[in-house]
Amino acid sequence: MGRRRGGDHGDAIRTAICPDCRGQAAAHVCGRGPGPGREKARFATAGSEIRMEGIGVKYLLDTAPWINAVTLPQTMPGPVRDLVESNGRVGLCSVSLLEAAILHRLGRLQMRAPLAEFFAVALAANLQLLELTPGIAVKTNELPAGFQGDPFDRAIAATAALLNLTLITTDPAIRDAKVCEVEYYPFRLSRAQR
Repeated sequence: MGRRRGGDHGDAIRTAICPDCRGQAAAHVCGRGPGPGREKARFATAGSEIRMEGIGVKYLLDTAPWINAVTLPQTMPGPVRDLVESNGRVGLCSVSLLEAAILHRLGRLQMRAPLAEFFAVALAANLQLLELTPGIAVKTNELPAGFQGDPFDRAIAATAALLNLTLITTDPAIRDAKVCEVEYYPFRLSRAQR
């Protein structure tokens, strides 16, 4: 493998973090991986099957329906609300937290309460945060070429596809891409004004 211009600075960083465990520093420093002299961590390849056993979730909320369910619950149609409420735990990608934080910082998600309080309320007991995994990251690159470039939408759709979940979304582009099962509903502010 060829060296990058300017040398391999990553090796110097790994050595500085953990001089006795070259190539194993990240896993070792995080306390999750093997220590020096033990087996190296292995990552799933694009073609391997990745499972998340026992997550107990059938539905995954896209960021907008999650935010709207908290801030404008009337905008979620009754049948979709029934799906969410009657199926126990519902998934939410952890990247939705970052997306909400960015929307808040940009002024596109306005609230009276601080963002931390919104998260405290919005992360209801029936929500299960689903973390970004190497398999989901790989899946984002396997989405069709025409799929939108927004990294949050890609990660959320990839999560639903990889974990075989039905994605609840208001985004017609995700619905039309057909990369995962979708429960689509159009966002209508008029529902909130009734």
